[in-house]
Amino acid sequence: MAEFIASILSVPGEALRQLMLMIPISIAKLFFIAYFAGIGIWVWTLDPSDVIGEVHGRKKPVDLRPYATASMIAMVIIYWLL
Repeated sequence: MAEFIASILSVPGEALRQLMLMIPISIAKLFFIAYFAGIGIWVWTLDPSDVIGEVHGRKKPVDLRPYATASMIAMVIIYWLL
């Protein structure tokens, strides 16, 4: 039964693989860079009530936007360099 299902899925799987191989790596890199940059921008547009968090051991609430933005910048740098 498993071989039957695998044989049915191998045809569309191979077609999808060939389609993905036609995409240049530079376009794929730009897609991921734009994706993470977009998330970083989106984080700054959120309401402050959505991004303020309580940290155990601290009395004052912490704005999490700088940390989220730093991680998105790191992801953009990683994808840019690779």
